[in-house]
Amino acid sequence: MNSTENYVRFHLVSLLEQMRQSPNAAPLRVLLLGCTHYPYLKEEIRQVLAELYAFREGETYRYRHVMAPEIALVDPAENVAEELYAFLHAENLLHPESAASETAFYISIPNTTLPEVQVDAAGRFPYAYKYGREAGENKAFVQYTPFSPAHISADTYERWRNLPLPQRPSSNVFRSAAVRKSKLSLNPSLSLCRRTITSQLPVLSGRLLLCVRI
Repeated sequence: MNSTENYVRFHLVSLLEQMRQSPNAAPLRVLLLGCTHYPYLKEEIRQVLAELYAFREGETYRYRHVMAPEIALVDPAENVAEELYAFLHAENLLHPESAASETAFYISIPNTTLPEVQVDAAGRFPYAYKYGREAGENKAFVQYTPFSPAHISADTYERWRNLPLPQRPSSNVFRSAAVRKSKLSLNPSLSLCRRTITSQLPVLSGRLLLCVRI
């Protein structure tokens, strides 16, 4: 992969080719960005989607029958943040804005104490190793450490520094918080489901794109 565009192009073409070979495949309408760095590639994804939608072989459009004209890109991080904010608000766990506070942020990095873990010169998992692991190995491939420039590359740190500040959650988040709280207390399985999904996040984050067809 010699560019981010080619990285995106490779995976989108692979996805659409699989869909072309699936009988009665519904058109792709939504792409759920299933890992933390994919929102950085939104423009590249939109560009490649437009390119593939317009791609023709002679008089035939190769992918239009498996693509909607407009494909929505969904960043689940925004929804997760709102859900967390609503939960903390409902449980009265939010720290008062007027009080002095200290915020700590953590990131995951390769766990180099695990003998089989491989990293490249930048301290990242090499592509072949990252995507060549078997699901369900239940090993601590990563460790959690305080967010620091010492643990991430300079270019990644600079991109994060330039990200726009998030907007404060809208009022409807607070209105629905009490409803969600009551549902959780009445239905323990919902809480169990959340814990189960959370436990699977490290596995799910290894996917480039999760395809949702509506």
